[in-house]
Amino acid sequence: MKKITVMLIMIIGFLLIGSNAFASEIKNVNGINFSEKDLENLRSIGYTDQQLNLMAEEEYLANKDTKGELVSSDIKYIKTIYPDENNLDESITIELDKETFEAELEAELEAEENEMGTMAAKDEKSTEYLLLETQIFSIEYGKKYQLRNTATWKKIPTTRRWDISGIGFGSQWQGLPETKYAKQMWTKCDTLNRCTDDYSDYGSSSSYWQTNATGYAHKMNLPDNEGTQYVRNISSYALFQVQKISSTSSVSAYGHYSHQKKNLNISPAFSVSGTAISVSPSDHYDSPLSTHAYINIIN
Repeated sequence: MKKITVMLIMIIGFLLIGSNAFASEIKNVNGINFSEKDLENLRSIGYTDQQLNLMAEEEYLANKDTKGELVSSDIKYIKTIYPDENNLDESITIELDKETFEAELEAELEAEENEMGTMAAKDEKSTEYLLLETQIFSIEYGKKYQLRNTATWKKIPTTRRWDISGIGFGSQWQGLPETKYAKQMWTKCDTLNRCTDDYSDYGSSSSYWQTNATGYAHKMNLPDNEGTQYVRNISSYALFQVQKISSTSSVSAYGHYSHQKKNLNISPAFSVSGTAISVSPSDHYDSPLSTHAYINIIN
């Protein structure tokens, strides 16, 4: 009887271990199996559940062993108004506090929901709401830092062409080009409100990047409606690592975002250098938006 009891305990234990091991791995839409350690590391450098679910293999392999800590963040809540829907050359950009931003956004979306019957009609409104966040993550115990710029359209823009996102940094730091990665994500829904997620990746070898000594930036073509499929929930992020090359007591990450307001098919020239972003032709773009994440460090 004692042998049977011991055997039952061993079998139950084996089943429990096997069950836990299976549950500890999560597979995303690209077939990547995340271990608990992978998830812990990736979340420590800012990845959300949606970003993990859409993660491609190149990004996974480059970041799965990176463990970090968020040490600085700067968020801007931006509202852009086009007083004349037929004249996108004239716009008013207002920075709001979080409470006002959320209250105005909720009220506007609720009003639209009540007065409009189709997704197409909702897409024609000319007030835009954008959340721009720049973060600094300490990695390798402060030997390196990962910089991340995230743009989330809380109410998507009417004009969706080439937007520019980037991060500038100080001359005491060196960007590591092999670590740069960007992604744009969106949702498309049909008239029956059946929705699917989609994305575009911009890996380290993508031609959409422009890099220089004190800044990295990339362009992205915002998705547009196709037939009976209407776009919702556009967001993007860009990230890369920097390491110190000369004595300094601080880390700065200057986040930049520039939105194309004219609905013309152009090939923009752009660059980011420290505190500045340059986009040409400039008259096709809204005034650039900027953030500044900052932290003092010990040399």
